[in-house]
Amino acid sequence: MTYLGRILHKSLFIRTAAVCIIGLFITGFFVNILLQTSVLFRLFPGLMEKHAIATSELVFLLESVPEGAVPVVLSAYSGTSRAAYIASNFPDDAEPSQALSSPFQALPSASAYSLADRETRFRTVRGGELSRLGAQFGQTAIIGITALEVSIELDDGRVLAVLLTPAAIIGYYGVTIFAIFILSIAAATLISLIFLFRPLRKLEAATQMIGHTSKPHFIEEDGSEDIRRVARALNAVQERVNDLLAERSRMVAAMAHDVRTSLTHMKLRLDDAADTDMVALSRDIETMEVLIGDMLLYARSEQTETNTELLDLGQLVQSTIDGLPFALDCRLAQAPFKIAADRLAIQRALLNLLQNAQNYGVNPHISSRFVEAGYEICIEDEGPGIPEADLPHIFDPFYRVDQSRSRATGGSGLGLSIAKSLLSAQGAMLTLANLPKGGTQALITFPRSVRVL
Repeated sequence: MTYLGRILHKSLFIRTAAVCIIGLFITGFFVNILLQTSVLFRLFPGLMEKHAIATSELVFLLESVPEGAVPVVLSAYSGTSRAAYIASNFPDDAEPSQALSSPFQALPSASAYSLADRETRFRTVRGGELSRLGAQFGQTAIIGITALEVSIELDDGRVLAVLLTPAAIIGYYGVTIFAIFILSIAAATLISLIFLFRPLRKLEAATQMIGHTSKPHFIEEDGSEDIRRVARALNAVQERVNDLLAERSRMVAAMAHDVRTSLTHMKLRLDDAADTDMVALSRDIETMEVLIGDMLLYARSEQTETNTELLDLGQLVQSTIDGLPFALDCRLAQAPFKIAADRLAIQRALLNLLQNAQNYGVNPHISSRFVEAGYEICIEDEGPGIPEADLPHIFDPFYRVDQSRSRATGGSGLGLSIAKSLLSAQGAMLTLANLPKGGTQALITFPRSVRVL
């Protein structure tokens, strides 16, 4: 990157100033084009007011001087911004215009000659014809891409045709320069805002992903130095949060491991006991082992340092369904959506959700589709659904909808928490909602940002 490029990339102020200067040049170019076309007259008919006075004086002179002096009068009137010639009739395509004729019909009382009773017609003369007329009447110096032709009937029946280009109004230097300046600043401001907010929009989109998954979504450091500093700060926050989650997971895993070790020692001592209380105690220990196993899995599920491989989500879902012990209606998208993730983590989460749909719902089915956000896997059932009061807490660890259900039949209350954590560690989002027709919907969304192919 060149030195100038580094300066432009680093400073928001310099980038904005550069865009404004470029905008000034671009706007000036288009204003220059506009000033060479007759569109300006039709947009602002009042601009011809002073020229209408000059035209009335020309009509007076043409009808007052001898015929031999007419070419001299026409030549004196003509210049780079206007030209005049006399024709026998009105041009075929010339038409009256109330807006354009107003300056010619309402001349000041001090004017030497009134045109109020004169028939006036207008037409636009374009490049080729303008050049031909200029060459024909010796007005080759006229400047403009198009011209507005004003035709006025003289008292002898002939027609005076006056060609006006927008250069005829450049005499108002102050107004012209001010108008160009305002237009330039407006255009430059618009362009600068577009360039300014583009990296901000990218930053906003990337920031929205933070907190939805435990997998860090590092933000691309793009744009001006100010925006890049914000992106670096957010990336640093994500790293610190990820370190805290990893530390918490290690702590819970260590605690669960120590408790499991003690339970294993207790179980070994109870192996030779035949007393009924001892048998019941052994069953309690087995239940605690299941609970601790789920706790370990929940703690480790939030760790993002897993064995990743390239996976096609459609094939992964299909292989998971093929291994189920029950039938399931399936409608999967055919196009591939490949990500780098832990196969076992995603399969474990899918099995957990599918088993819940089978155990607590009716007629479970699964589908997948491409959406604007990325790739969705939808698991639905036609069961009773989840009470609305329980929905906000459904992913809380150890939360169970049916509080009366024993842990032997209802599990540890960590199933959905584990599924959400496993998917979160792979960059996906899991949401649970009731369907309007009845039943529950589990929606897994893999954002576009995690897609590899």
